[in-house]
Amino acid sequence: MADNKKNDSKKASAAPLSPEELYEKARKLMDIHSLIVQDSFRAETYQRAAELFRQAGDYKDSGEKAKECLSLSKEAMSAHRENLYRKSVRQLQNARNVEDYDKPISSFKELSGYKDSDTLCQEAVSRQEALESTMLNHRKNIIAVLLTAVAALAVFFLSPAWTAFTQGASRSAASSAAAVDSSAASSTESYVSFQDSQPGDEVSFGSFQWLVLDKNERQVRLLLLHAEKSADLRGRPYNDFQKDVTWETCTLRQWLNSEFLEKYFSENEQKRILEKEITHVDNSSYGIDGGSDTVDKVTLLKPEDLTRYAGTISRIRMNCWLMCPGNQPDTAAYMSARNSFMEYGYPVSGTDFYVCPVIVVTIK
Repeated sequence: MADNKKNDSKKASAAPLSPEELYEKARKLMDIHSLIVQDSFRAETYQRAAELFRQAGDYKDSGEKAKECLSLSKEAMSAHRENLYRKSVRQLQNARNVEDYDKPISSFKELSGYKDSDTLCQEAVSRQEALESTMLNHRKNIIAVLLTAVAALAVFFLSPAWTAFTQGASRSAASSAAAVDSSAASSTESYVSFQDSQPGDEVSFGSFQWLVLDKNERQVRLLLLHAEKSADLRGRPYNDFQKDVTWETCTLRQWLNSEFLEKYFSENEQKRILEKEITHVDNSSYGIDGGSDTVDKVTLLKPEDLTRYAGTISRIRMNCWLMCPGNQPDTAAYMSARNSFMEYGYPVSGTDFYVCPVIVVTIK
């Protein structure tokens, strides 16, 4: 309820923009194009700018600017279709498994009517169906072989040879059990202490190397290093689907605080990672709501961290997601490879960024 009141008050207090303000906002959108990687998002950005210029009416050269933006949007969308077409053709050519055909099929459906996309889509579907049929027959043959093997084993287990084998095996059972118990007792988990670590140090914890951001007597805050070495952290979207989200509702938060923890940390290590209450601020430059506060074990950097830890995070030279909305509810801000705060953001379903998790761990 509090969040709804917060949003309602924002809408009620927002005054209509003047032609000058609309013009300046549209001009900023035009200037931001060099930072946008995806042609489809560039086309959408030009469309937004054109609409703002249109709303500005007769102010300065708004009419001409609107036409220019519409033209640039068409060019960007044409480039998007051509790039997607070429990428899909390569995917079709390199497809080897049944699932390899899913992406080109989906892309050719999106490109329906463009060049020979419809024909290539049908070809991809036919290849996929043929491969599925071949694999099904292969599975049937394997099952037949396995059934034959099981029948042969059943005959062996009922034979005198199996009786002789079990009698010999029982004689060594006691000594083998003692050896196993001794080995299990000597196996202990390595415990990592951060007692001597300092901000800026590189430390090991779980399956990764981490950068110490800050530390007190009880806990240490860590930022993951070398995200480029992990397939799970390369190209992971902020949200699996392109829609309006906040950190509270995005799929990246869900994955980090469930599968990521379970896959890369032992049970004892997970217990040492502390839950923290996170306050999320709005993107003040674009008036986008940051969402409700959350309680998480695994988070990301926030915009203010780029200034607070400027000297330390200079070792992170990659575009990575931040825990902050972008210029629209379906975008998220990110840190550039030069450690700059890119508040305009990027579509949440984008796969051009890295994930650099942040955790707080008990020292001992």
